[in-house]
Amino acid sequence: VMNSICFGVEQSFRLNEQPVEIFATFENIFLAFYVLELGARFLVLGLKALKDGWIQFDIVLVSVSISTEWVLGPMLGEGAAEFDLLVVLRMARLSRLARMLRLLVRFRELWMLVRGFMVSANMMFYTMLLLLLILYVYAALGVELITLRLEKWAPMDPPLQDIVDEHFGTLWLTMLSLVQFVCMDSIGAIYRPLMVHFWPLTFYFMSIILIVAIVLMNIITAVLVNGA
Repeated sequence: VMNSICFGVEQSFRLNEQPVEIFATFENIFLAFYVLELGARFLVLGLKALKDGWIQFDIVLVSVSISTEWVLGPMLGEGAAEFDLLVVLRMARLSRLARMLRLLVRFRELWMLVRGFMVSANMMFYTMLLLLLILYVYAALGVELITLRLEKWAPMDPPLQDIVDEHFGTLWLTMLSLVQFVCMDSIGAIYRPLMVHFWPLTFYFMSIILIVAIVLMNIITAVLVNGA
């Protein structure tokens, strides 16, 4: 828990450009405790400890931490901060926060929530794929209807053209704009001027709201609740 708190405090110090050298000392202390804890487990359980998934996870984390803090860091010296691979490896230490899940096992209600989240991970993955597919199809349709052809069907004034350029300028921008429809995030400023200018776009925008924001989200909720 203290290690997790130190992660957050260190990040706050970095954002405020305050000295963080003290946290390197804390990191070494925590790492020493992790090594001692891991050694004690092997001393008590022997090789049977390798059958425990949490201990396997700890071995990976401790190995990465030792290589970055006690081997590569001192070897590179002041240039350690500029070494991209070392930075990536140090970011892996954030995985230690997952150790806090051990505490949740001791609290039945909290563990039920975490377990439910883990069980629904597969459903969330396929939900993301389905959502990306729907957004891609609607984005391609939006580029064809709005970006490429709207000016030909109904000439636009500069303010409306700015809306099109900002939200439908490319396929990627169009997908990002449609994400707002998923969250119902200030979408009126996007679809209302376009619908007023060219009313057939009502079918395009209303179908997005109906399929993505209402039907799909409710189906996902129903499936998750049914499988709980």
